[in-house]
Amino acid sequence: IQARVHRLEAGEQEALCLAAALGREFDFELLCAVLGHDEGTMLEKLDTLLRQQLIAEGSGSLDRDYAFTHHMIQEAVYRGMPSRRQQHAHGQVARAMEHMRDSWEEDLTSELAFHLEQGRHLDRSLTGKAITYLLKAGDNARGLYAHQEAVGYYRRALALLEEQRSHSDLPEQAHERAARTLMKLGLSYHGAFDYRQAREAYDEGFAQWQRASMAVQTAAPTPAPHALRLVVPKPATLDPALVSDVDSTSVVAQLFSGLAEHSPEMDVVPDVALRWEVLEGGLTYLFHLRDDARWSNGIPVTASDFCYAWKRALDPSTRAP
Repeated sequence: IQARVHRLEAGEQEALCLAAALGREFDFELLCAVLGHDEGTMLEKLDTLLRQQLIAEGSGSLDRDYAFTHHMIQEAVYRGMPSRRQQHAHGQVARAMEHMRDSWEEDLTSELAFHLEQGRHLDRSLTGKAITYLLKAGDNARGLYAHQEAVGYYRRALALLEEQRSHSDLPEQAHERAARTLMKLGLSYHGAFDYRQAREAYDEGFAQWQRASMAVQTAAPTPAPHALRLVVPKPATLDPALVSDVDSTSVVAQLFSGLAEHSPEMDVVPDVALRWEVLEGGLTYLFHLRDDARWSNGIPVTASDFCYAWKRALDPSTRAP
């Protein structure tokens, strides 16, 4: 294979190497963007590769514009590139994909994450972007109930977060992002009914969450200049058990806290709960409350308060919707 490749002109070799970095199959538009060639020039180079039977048009399972005629050709070309050349190629691909992101679908998020992940070895500025897209890929997989795929993406993101944290000047932000990622990982294991792994991920996430909280608490927040004001029509009720309309919910959400809450990314994160354990194969959940949880009159929040709230909402006489 290498002998066949070396007989090509330099331009065709460059196109083939970058195509190999794209993967087993690739799209014409993206390869043009990576090489910076116009369509006519690019078609000439691809025509040569087609005649040499190194690639074929639209013959792959992913329905891309082109595919290598055999996976060994793509692997041999890619492995024949020096490691720094590989990293540079992935960086080029990642930048081109980001520039074109309005035209590609969500299912290419994982591919962009991979190219950023590989390209970061040569350009450390790509690490943060790689983490972002790995988390997006994990969220997409978890949304499709592909929990094992999600676990893989979150694990890779955690490894990069650990790498990034060692060079960070803002440790509390690094701890919080790692904590949120570990909660995502716990939810993925949880969704796959792997409660042992879920508990390990949750426990590590809670530990990171507390480190982040301790770092933030070292500086007291500036007092709010005025009370929080919400513009809503007259709420139907301020009783959490009876809320069923949006207007009441927006006010009640500011008055009460739960054991857990949704983050802006719709992940489950701790609120009044400091941590929780999943026991008996998912049949029992044990919540541990924060020591600093207080009612507005200063009285500590206890487990019995949550028991009362749940039992009241489940009591038919409450007529909770």
